[in-house]
Amino acid sequence: MTAAPRPLVGETPSSALNGAEAVAALAALGNPTRLHAFRLIVGAAGDGVNVGTLQAMLDTPASTLNHHLNTLVRAGLVRQHRHGREILNLVEAPRVAALAQFLQALAPATDHYFGSLPQD
Repeated sequence: MTAAPRPLVGETPSSALNGAEAVAALAALGNPTRLHAFRLIVGAAGDGVNVGTLQAMLDTPASTLNHHLNTLVRAGLVRQHRHGREILNLVEAPRVAALAQFLQALAPATDHYFGSLPQD
């Protein structure tokens, strides 16, 4: 019989985001182009950003941008909505909030190794 995987630091049974989901989200943000696209989408708040605008702002070929956006969508950080002929990219705010909570839960463990984290 296989034992259940050990929870990651910061993961509790009631976490909105489990360790594997957090790893996938962080991996998606680990690419500079995806991080830049994500920041642009977050900055647009609820209005979203269409693919053409992102392509122009990032100066990225359409096929490459599509790959990056699909990665963000699969990680649950972005959702896409068709509005007429355009595709809007919107932030998945609940998922991003869950990721932030997951990372905040790591703070006590990091205090042990690095001291208290600075507060801005």
